[in-house]
Amino acid sequence: MVYNAAAVPIAAGILYPAFGRSLDPGVVLAVMSLSSVSVTVNALRLRRLKL
Repeated sequence: MVYNAAAVPIAAGILYPAFGRSLDPGVVLAVMSLSSVSVTVNALRLRRLKL
């Protein structure tokens, strides 16, 4: 959740005034999708955990 909260402003261009560059929307889309996949995979892994 912290990662996504930080990534959205960066994707929106908050770093543009400081560095003069912004992220490509395709790269941001891929990273956000991988974040969702990693959360889902981790949840499935924890579901199989027997305590």
